[in-house]
Parts: sequence; C-alpha cells; structure tokens
Amino acid sequence: MRHSCMIKIRKTKDIDDLDDRLKKTATTDVKIADGFLGQALYVLPLPLVEQTRKHPLVLSLYVTSLGYFPQAAHHYRSRPEGCREHILIFCTKGKGWYEIEGRRRRVQAHQALLVPRNTPHIYGADSKNPWTIHWLHFLGNEADYYAACLPPKDYVLPIAPSCENELIPLFQKAYAAIAREYSQARLICLSQISRHLLGTLFFHNRAYSSMHRSTTSRDLRDIIAHIIGHASENLTLGGLARHVGLSVRTFSRLFQHQTGITPMQYVIQQRIRSACTLLVDAPLTIHEIALRVGYEDSYYFSRLFSQEMGLSPSQYRALHIQQTAPV
Repeated sequence: MRHSCMIKIRKTKDIDDLDDRLKKTATTDVKIADGFLGQALYVLPLPLVEQTRKHPLVLSLYVTSLGYFPQAAHHYRSRPEGCREHILIFCTKGKGWYEIEGRRRRVQAHQALLVPRNTPHIYGADSKNPWTIHWLHFLGNEADYYAACLPPKDYVLPIAPSCENELIPLFQKAYAAIAREYSQARLICLSQISRHLLGTLFFHNRAYSSMHRSTTSRDLRDIIAHIIGHASENLTLGGLARHVGLSVRTFSRLFQHQTGITPMQYVIQQRIRSACTLLVDAPLTIHEIALRVGYEDSYYFSRLFSQEMGLSPSQYRALHIQQTAPV
C-alpha cells in the first residue's frame, strides 16, 4: 500500500540549492542532516516549548521537533554525546542503519528505531536504497516509560501492517496540528496526538508484542508504573531495587541507561507532576499539596518545584488558573 504525505511543507533549506549540491557531489560519502525534496520539517521554538511543557496536559509527553523525509539519500546524524530527547524514527520504505555502543544494525521498512535520550549514536540512510521516514523527538514524564519498554541493547521495533496503517495518519495529523502556526494550543494538540501515536506503536502492535519479550524490560516497565502509582509514598532506592529483584547498582545503571535519569530523580519528577495537577484542580494550600505528594516540608517542596518547573507553586497556580478562567 502506497502512502504519501499530503501536508504542506515548511522548508528549512532551499530545494534548488539542495539539488545543485547533490549534482556537484554525487558521491556516497555525502552526509546531510536535513533538506530533502518533499520533506516536512518542524522544529518547535524553544521558548514556547519551555512554556508549554509546564501545562498539566503536556507534562506527560511533549514533542520538540518532528518531520517526514522521503527517500532521504545521504541522510546522516552523529551525536557523540547523545540527544537530550528520545528519538523515534519510523521507516516506511527503503533502508537505513544505526550504531550504538559500537554495534551497527540495519533498519528497514516496517520497522521503527527508538534511541533513548542521552544515548550516544549515529544513524543514516542506506546508500543504495535510502529510507523514507517519519520521525519525532519527544520528552515528558511518560516518555521514559517507552524507552524502558525496549529490551537491553535492542532499539528496533517491528511494526505490523495494521499498526502501520494507523501510525501514518497519526503522523500526518501531528504535522497538520502545527503546520499553520506555533501556539500553546497547537502544542497541546500535538502532545495528545503523540501520546496516541506512541501508545499505538507499543500497545496496539502485534509484531512488537509477539517478538520482543525481555525480563529486564518488563521489570523496568513495572517499576516505572509502580513509581507513577506510589510516588507520594516513602520510596527508597533500595526498596525500588528489591521490588524488581536487582541489586541497587544494577538497577540504578539499567534505569538511568533507559530513562536518562536516576530512579530518585524520576520519583521527584512524578511528585512534581502530581503537584501541578493539584495546583490547578484542587482548592488546597501549598502545604497541603506538599503533603499529598510526599513532602512534609513545604519549603523544600517549593524549592524542588521551582527547580523542576521554573516557577514557584504559587506562580504556577496563578498562571494556569488565569489561563483556564471562564470568559
């Protein structure tokens, strides 16, 4: 089944210049980050992302950039320090490759590559049959869960035909959500579409669920779900490690490798996320909210909240109550 992206493209490079460059350098060692005929490419303004990521509907998962590269000849990216966001690349045609920890593997049609944040990597298109890809960079409190779904040292997900038929329209909806403007409302919409997209890829994809089974990945998924459900309780690093039957050292290493942060940092993030919801939805004092999310010292809670969100709890409440006030 042939798919095409019908979204109007916001170009970042002049296509004529790209054609001239390719004609002059028709060799296999050409390397291009972006700039492909027929592409869609959206890099969201950082100030708007920083502002919108604090919204209760976006905290869970938000996108910083996304796009569509058809027949992306010479596409290549090298990030020796990794990327601060998780990267999803969905290959619909052709082939590509990636290299992580010195291991080079192929990516082909009907597969997706997920590179966890802060993981050094290289990837690119096949020189003879370059891939066509939809891709996005994403973060958020739920984003780490998807990285934890990956079996150790395995970053490619197979995609069933029925799942692929759902994913392509979702990517097209994501492009359409921000094609005409960048605004907080559009980014909130994009966040919800992306949650649907990732949920479909991992939990409505028979090819992945039947082929990728790993005790370690299940353990980390379970512990992440446990933290989300019990973040306000007295969670300790030793207790979390015992919960999954691992040593503290092994658990901490695996958790940080797959999420980019330590287990206790993740606990703090979940508590702050719960506090954001309570600040907007519940008529509670700051001290009462601090107690609800697991902090007896409201001053310590306020300091952590400000470090994570860039606003004090009172400022956050005032900002979002004002935005949601009836007209």
